[in-house]
Amino acid sequence: ILDKWESSVIIVRNRFKLVGTKPSLIEFRTEVKNEFLGGANVSTAPDIFSYFDEFIENKRLAKRKTSTIVQYNNAKNLLREFVTKKEHGRRIEFNDMTKNFILRFIAFCEVDKDHEANTINKTMKRIRAVMNDATKRGINTLLDFRDEDCNRSYVKQPKVCISESEYEQILALDLEEMSRLYKVRDIFTAGFYTGLRHIDLKSLNVSHFTEEHGREVIKIKMEKTEGFVKVPLKPIVKSIITKYGGQLPMISRQKFVDYTKELCQKAGLITLVSRVKKGKQEVYEKWELVGSHTMRRSFATNAILNGINPEYVRRITGHATLKQLYEYVCVESKEYLDVAAENEFFK
Repeated sequence: ILDKWESSVIIVRNRFKLVGTKPSLIEFRTEVKNEFLGGANVSTAPDIFSYFDEFIENKRLAKRKTSTIVQYNNAKNLLREFVTKKEHGRRIEFNDMTKNFILRFIAFCEVDKDHEANTINKTMKRIRAVMNDATKRGINTLLDFRDEDCNRSYVKQPKVCISESEYEQILALDLEEMSRLYKVRDIFTAGFYTGLRHIDLKSLNVSHFTEEHGREVIKIKMEKTEGFVKVPLKPIVKSIITKYGGQLPMISRQKFVDYTKELCQKAGLITLVSRVKKGKQEVYEKWELVGSHTMRRSFATNAILNGINPEYVRRITGHATLKQLYEYVCVESKEYLDVAAENEFFK
């Protein structure tokens, strides 16, 4: 109840500040009481969630990528959950988006939702985009959301990739044919040798096989960028897809991640990797940090370590720039020194 009274005081204070008037004590008390009880008058200002919905719909009409729409929806739903649980589900307008409100929302993400700094950084990026849009259109005038405190800095974490020797450990596992781990290993293999994202592997089928310049390749339109990529078709990938009748087994992304972790643990991928969690360094075994993007990172890393020109790798992965590609590459000093030492340049 005290939290609600405090929130009501802050809202009313900001409301008077926005219109530039100084209320009497009685006026201020009356407005706070009305706000606490739900408001005496119906506001004509748009609430944040109605505007969020309009913003997302405009993005959809503008043919923005599906993944982008999903991210905006996730940010909106997280903000709505905060308002429901911590703000008694009250109506939230743009002048409610004070620094205090945003900081409490970030605290909710950290404590209640256990989100890491990078996840919060992405959430706030989406919310700021909506707030900036409303500001540009003259609907919002409160700029607390631009305060440097109203965010969490992005933490650059060590990348996790599977080396070719580690992949051999996975391949050597004796798995029951067509069991869930057997199928996951096949999907992982396809990603390991194509660099395709999990969402693209789900749609990959024999209709994407073609021939160019006398070589078999995969030609597929990527879901995220909507651009076409051409990937040399490795025989093991072709045989796996053919084995399943022309298309890989369908497994949800979360199930795929869970099973891949189990697969890598079973294969003994226990190299220690440091990560920053809640501002502190923690150590994990490699299998614990494997995700759906590990296939794509491993492809880019192993292709470059095997001497393929990074520009050619970039064209295969579909990255717009080499800088973006290098964000995927995880090469330890021993690996790049070993490769470089074998080059004629150093002999």
